[in-house]
Amino acid sequence: MRDNNTETVQANERTDPQHLIQVAINLLKATGVDWQQVRNVQDLKTLLNLLDD
Repeated sequence: MRDNNTETVQANERTDPQHLIQVAINLLKATGVDWQQVRNVQDLKTLLNLLDD
């Protein structure tokens, strides 16, 4: 149990990492990125305008 949970969360109500991974995949597919251009994380950050300031 995490500190922010006061009660046990039922298994069918949990957001496990595998669910978040699928959401991330769906969001990335919806970006319209040309995946032929992506060779590494830096390329993806550039295409998504996620560069660190």
